[in-house]
Amino acid sequence: MICAICGGTGGARLARGISNVYDPAKITYICNVGDNIRLFGLTICPDIDTVIYYLSGIADYDRGWGLHAESFNFLERSHLFFPDVWFGLGDKDMATHIWRSDLLSSGWSLTEITIRETDLFGVHSRVIPATDTWVETWIETVAHAALHYEEYFIRYRCEPRVSRIRYVGIEDSRPAPGVLEAIASSSTILIAPSNPVASVLPIISVPGIREALTSNREKIWAISPVIEALELPAGERIRARSRERLLAAYGLPHSPVSVGQLYKDFCSHFVLDERDFVCKSQFEEMGYDVHLLKTDGLSLERQIDFARELLQLKGMAIAGGASVSG
Repeated sequence: MICAICGGTGGARLARGISNVYDPAKITYICNVGDNIRLFGLTICPDIDTVIYYLSGIADYDRGWGLHAESFNFLERSHLFFPDVWFGLGDKDMATHIWRSDLLSSGWSLTEITIRETDLFGVHSRVIPATDTWVETWIETVAHAALHYEEYFIRYRCEPRVSRIRYVGIEDSRPAPGVLEAIASSSTILIAPSNPVASVLPIISVPGIREALTSNREKIWAISPVIEALELPAGERIRARSRERLLAAYGLPHSPVSVGQLYKDFCSHFVLDERDFVCKSQFEEMGYDVHLLKTDGLSLERQIDFARELLQLKGMAIAGGASVSG
């Protein structure tokens, strides 16, 4: 069994690659809920939906979020009533949020809804939230503005410098059903190349999860979301800027080494992009076993190649080209 700790686009790309080369039914994805937000009376779970959309083969891979061939009639019309609206709700995507919100109001837990969502989308892997507790990531800027992370990312494009990050509600949260069991029973635990502060740390900060990972440290592999030697295409630069701004709030530069510093207490293996080999000795000094691979996953071909090389590095059996869709 494989367990993956993942956020949005970075986690979804890893999921898409692994599901092409490994039995999807043997993989559990523990998803970040810090991006969850309530808008228009709806409960929106961006990271959960992105992972499920990628695994079902219907995501908009160019944007990195939402559904393929999406329309935005609702969003355009909503400007008449909400001139300041900034969240990019697509018409097809709206159906997911309406359905989820209806089930939540009927007493379903987020875990139950997410498992049902994977079934409806034909996804054979298990996708579960880190917690059923309502948690939100909030950004405090140097100019003293308080913003939900989604607003900071979408509306302000991560331009303002950050002084503090808060995971509101995290102290009262507890792991969702199946989370600790997935960590304990998996032979390999992957920390996806997701934003370490916005996507991974909200999961790790749920009481009980960091301790569970620390107890299983020897089987945990982190994949660097930062590739210093890679020139990013325009669409990726806002994600890089987000990582840079949030790491800076911790007093850390935007580098693979900074990610390693955040993970070293609960992770023993670090997969570094081969183009950043000059950092290898710094990871070894932190106590990591370092593995060099070409880690970028900006295309389906690269996602599959990386997943295959990673699992072969682990000595795990590779499937013969399983379909990404359910």
